[in-house]
Amino acid sequence: MKESIKFNNGARECEFLFNIRSLKEMEQELGFSLNLLFTPNVALGLRLMTIHFTQLGVKYGLQDKQPEDKDPYGFIERYCDSGGTLDTLNAHILAAIDATNLFTEGPAAKREEIRKVLEKA
Repeated sequence: MKESIKFNNGARECEFLFNIRSLKEMEQELGFSLNLLFTPNVALGLRLMTIHFTQLGVKYGLQDKQPEDKDPYGFIERYCDSGGTLDTLNAHILAAIDATNLFTEGPAAKREEIRKVLEKA
Protein backbone atom coordinates (compact mmCIF):
# COMPACT_ATOMS: atom_id res chain seq x y z
CA MET A 1 0.00 0.00 0.00
CA LYS A 2 3.04 2.25 -0.16
CA GLU A 3 3.29 2.63 -3.93
CA SER A 4 2.75 6.16 -5.19
CA ILE A 5 2.01 7.35 -8.70
CA LYS A 6 4.18 10.24 -9.84
CA PHE A 7 3.15 12.74 -12.53
CA ASN A 8 3.88 16.30 -13.56
CA ASN A 9 1.72 19.35 -13.07
CA GLY A 10 3.52 21.85 -15.25
CA ALA A 11 7.15 21.95 -14.13
CA ARG A 12 6.34 20.43 -10.73
CA GLU A 13 6.53 16.71 -9.98
CA CYS A 14 3.56 15.54 -7.95
CA GLU A 15 2.41 12.22 -6.56
CA PHE A 16 -0.77 10.49 -5.51
CA LEU A 17 -0.72 7.99 -2.65
CA PHE A 18 -3.76 6.56 -0.92
CA ASN A 19 -4.23 4.59 2.29
CA ILE A 20 -7.27 2.87 3.75
CA ARG A 21 -8.33 5.97 5.69
CA SER A 22 -8.11 8.34 2.72
CA LEU A 23 -10.02 5.88 0.53
CA LYS A 24 -12.73 5.55 3.18
CA GLU A 25 -13.10 9.33 3.29
CA MET A 26 -13.27 9.46 -0.49
CA GLU A 27 -15.93 6.72 -0.64
CA GLN A 28 -17.96 8.43 2.06
CA GLU A 29 -18.04 11.74 0.17
CA LEU A 30 -18.68 10.09 -3.20
CA GLY A 31 -21.50 7.93 -1.89
CA PHE A 32 -20.34 4.73 -3.61
CA SER A 33 -17.71 2.03 -3.18
CA LEU A 34 -14.49 2.58 -5.11
CA ASN A 35 -14.70 -1.13 -5.88
CA LEU A 36 -17.18 -0.17 -8.62
CA LEU A 37 -14.30 1.42 -10.56
CA PHE A 38 -12.70 -2.00 -10.96
CA THR A 39 -15.70 -3.96 -12.22
CA PRO A 40 -15.67 -5.45 -15.72
CA ASN A 41 -18.29 -2.85 -16.71
CA VAL A 42 -15.91 -0.20 -18.07
CA ALA A 43 -18.76 2.16 -18.99
CA LEU A 44 -19.90 2.25 -15.35
CA GLY A 45 -16.38 3.06 -14.15
CA LEU A 46 -16.08 5.89 -16.66
CA ARG A 47 -19.44 7.36 -15.61
CA LEU A 48 -18.30 7.39 -11.98
CA MET A 49 -15.14 9.40 -12.71
CA THR A 50 -16.73 12.81 -12.46
CA ILE A 51 -15.16 16.17 -11.63
CA HIS A 52 -16.23 15.49 -8.04
CA PHE A 53 -14.26 12.22 -8.17
CA THR A 54 -11.22 14.14 -9.46
CA GLN A 55 -11.57 16.80 -6.77
CA LEU A 56 -11.71 14.18 -4.01
CA GLY A 57 -8.78 12.27 -5.52
CA VAL A 58 -6.69 15.45 -5.32
CA LYS A 59 -8.01 16.26 -1.84
CA TYR A 60 -7.25 12.85 -0.34
CA GLY A 61 -4.42 11.48 -2.47
CA LEU A 62 -2.11 14.36 -3.38
CA GLN A 63 1.10 14.24 -1.32
CA ASP A 64 3.37 17.14 -0.30
CA LYS A 65 0.67 19.73 -0.85
CA GLN A 66 1.84 23.27 -1.51
CA PRO A 67 -0.12 26.27 -0.18
CA GLU A 68 -1.69 26.76 -3.63
CA ASP A 69 -2.98 23.15 -3.49
CA LYS A 70 -5.35 23.92 -0.61
CA ASP A 71 -8.13 24.26 -3.19
CA PRO A 72 -8.29 20.98 -5.18
CA TYR A 73 -10.18 22.73 -7.99
CA GLY A 74 -7.29 25.18 -8.40
CA PHE A 75 -4.88 22.24 -8.66
CA ILE A 76 -7.08 20.66 -11.34
CA GLU A 77 -7.28 23.93 -13.28
CA ARG A 78 -3.48 24.36 -13.17
CA TYR A 79 -3.06 20.75 -14.35
CA CYS A 80 -5.38 21.34 -17.31
CA ASP A 81 -3.82 24.76 -18.05
CA SER A 82 -0.41 23.06 -18.32
CA GLY A 83 -1.64 20.65 -21.01
CA GLY A 84 -3.22 17.87 -18.95
CA THR A 85 -6.82 16.72 -19.13
CA LEU A 86 -9.35 15.46 -16.62
CA ASP A 87 -8.99 12.02 -18.20
CA THR A 88 -5.24 11.86 -17.64
CA LEU A 89 -5.54 13.21 -14.09
CA ASN A 90 -8.24 10.62 -13.36
CA ALA A 91 -5.98 7.92 -14.81
CA HIS A 92 -3.26 8.92 -12.30
CA ILE A 93 -5.79 8.85 -9.45
CA LEU A 94 -7.15 5.48 -10.56
CA ALA A 95 -3.63 4.04 -10.86
CA ALA A 96 -2.83 5.23 -7.32
CA ILE A 97 -6.04 3.69 -5.96
CA ASP A 98 -5.21 0.45 -7.77
CA ALA A 99 -1.66 0.54 -6.36
CA THR A 100 -3.11 0.02 -2.86
CA ASN A 101 -3.94 -3.59 -3.90
CA LEU A 102 -7.22 -3.29 -2.01
CA PHE A 103 -9.41 -3.66 -5.08
CA THR A 104 -7.36 -5.92 -7.36
CA GLU A 105 -5.18 -8.92 -6.65
CA GLY A 106 -1.39 -8.72 -6.77
CA PRO A 107 0.27 -7.26 -9.86
CA ALA A 108 -3.05 -7.13 -11.69
CA ALA A 109 -3.27 -6.95 -15.46
CA LYS A 110 -5.49 -3.90 -15.00
CA ARG A 111 -2.56 -2.09 -13.38
CA GLU A 112 -0.50 -2.67 -16.50
CA GLU A 113 -3.36 -1.41 -18.68
CA ILE A 114 -3.58 1.77 -16.61
CA ARG A 115 0.17 2.34 -16.81
CA LYS A 116 0.07 1.94 -20.60
CA VAL A 117 -2.63 4.62 -20.78
CA LEU A 118 -0.51 6.90 -18.60
CA GLU A 119 2.56 6.39 -20.77
CA LYS A 120 0.58 7.56 -23.82
CA ALA A 121 -0.71 10.65 -21.97
